[in-house]
Amino acid sequence: MIFATGFVVDPCGIVVTNRHVIEAIPTMPTNPKTGKPAVAAILFHYGQTEEGKDYVRWVPIPLKSYTIVEGFHSAGRWFGEKTPDIGFAQLTLQGLPAVRLSTEDFYLKIGMPVATAGFPMGDMPLTIMKGLNQMTPFVRRGIVSSVFPFPIAQPHGFTIDIIQQGGSSGSPVFYV
Repeated sequence: MIFATGFVVDPCGIVVTNRHVIEAIPTMPTNPKTGKPAVAAILFHYGQTEEGKDYVRWVPIPLKSYTIVEGFHSAGRWFGEKTPDIGFAQLTLQGLPAVRLSTEDFYLKIGMPVATAGFPMGDMPLTIMKGLNQMTPFVRRGIVSSVFPFPIAQPHGFTIDIIQQGGSSGSPVFYV
C-alpha cells in the first residue's frame, strides 16, 4: 500500500513529509516477528541493462526511526500554524542526494511553473485492469498562483494551482 510521499533533505537519510503521514505509521500492519509497523520507503533505482534497455527497480528501504514536530518557536515572526504539519523519517540508507531548498530572495514569482511528484490515491492508479500501468510517481504541473502577503523578497506563504489528491502528501513543490 502506498499512502504518502516524502523527499530527502539530508544525505544521512533524513526524509521530510507531513505530520499526518508520520502519525499514520503506527496504524499500519505490523511485522509479525518484530511487532513494529511494516513500513518502508521506496527508492527508485534507474539503470540500464548490458543490452542498453532502461529499467526502474523499486528498492524498499527500512525506516530507522520517525518523529513529528511537536512544537515550534521562531526567533522572528512566524506566519504558519502553531504546530506545523511536518514530520521526519530516518532511513537506514545514507549517501542519498538531498533536495536543495530555495532560500534566495524573490525565489517565488506569481505564474512561475512548478510541479509536485507523488502517488495520488495511493497505488490504485498504478494498476489498470489488474495489470501494472505505471511504477513511478505522478508528476503534476501547475503554477504559483499567489504569494503572501504580496510579491516580496521572502514571502511567508504561497498557493499553487495544481490538482492534488490524497497520497501526494509530503511531496516537494519544485520549479520546472
